[in-house]
Amino acid sequence: MEDPYVVVEQLTVEYEPSTAATETLETIWQSEVESTRNEGVPLYGVYGNPEDENHFHILGIYEDEEAYSLHGSSETGMPLFERLARSGFGLSVEIVGLKKRGGFLYRDGTNCG
Repeated sequence: MEDPYVVVEQLTVEYEPSTAATETLETIWQSEVESTRNEGVPLYGVYGNPEDENHFHILGIYEDEEAYSLHGSSETGMPLFERLARSGFGLSVEIVGLKKRGGFLYRDGTNCG
């Protein structure tokens, strides 16, 4: 993979922590990660902030921009953000694309999505 398409999604998920909410959120995260296995996505992970349980980062490394677009309409049948909203979670999202320059990743100045 010579020039991957890298996307970082920063999410703030608004919810009252409870066992049911946490289990629902974990189910959504697991489903999302599973959905990337055969979609031209060599790396996809959801990372929580240990200091703020409402803040998450998603790192996706896609074979190309087309793989990123396909992931948004994957077999899960519903994009991640829509599934979160339908499950009763409020959220704010910033999606940032990164470009490779000189062997390093730089924010390309545009939001994706």
